[in-house]
Amino acid sequence: MYKALDKVTGEDVALKVVACSDSAGRERARKEAETLRQVSSPYVVPYHEAVFRETDVVIVMGYCDGGTLQHFVEQHSSFFAERQDIFLRTARQMLQGLLALHEKTLVHRDIKPENVFLVSDESAPTDFPFRVVLGDLGLAKQLNSASQVAVSAVGTDMYKPPEHLQDFGYSQQGDVWQLGLVFRFMLTGQAPFDPGSLPKCINERKFQC
Repeated sequence: MYKALDKVTGEDVALKVVACSDSAGRERARKEAETLRQVSSPYVVPYHEAVFRETDVVIVMGYCDGGTLQHFVEQHSSFFAERQDIFLRTARQMLQGLLALHEKTLVHRDIKPENVFLVSDESAPTDFPFRVVLGDLGLAKQLNSASQVAVSAVGTDMYKPPEHLQDFGYSQQGDVWQLGLVFRFMLTGQAPFDPGSLPKCINERKFQC
């Protein structure tokens, strides 16, 4: 990921360079760009354009100057627990971003704190001067309907919904599960599961959320 300057608008932008060694790689990059292009929401990273070159694809999108939610919570582990008004405001923004995806029958499939980004917002509280946006839609998938289930095994194990870990596929409800785990992380500053015990938790239905 690179930071660049749009010479036309004077705005900072982010450049995601996707290496494409074959036609399948170019198709994946094209799908990610198309997914971003479909969604217009202040709570999803904005898409500008995609530049297809011989060996890679450059996706130009909005620059998120506040970094990731993961980094913020690591630096301020008790912030959202102490400021629940800001937690509720931030959670509402993420829900609105997810709704924008789901209204286009898209599933994100990899919602986690590293994929939630902070953008400076003058209307935000001074001690958390950001708006949050969902980003990194490289694993997002278009469904034929809101009730369809995707079957490919992708995503981050720590945040995968139980039905996906048990090979039952992935639906929009899986995105809701992942977002719930992000909320838990915001309030506790801790990962949702112990990585070593995650398979056992899922098999025995012993969830911590």
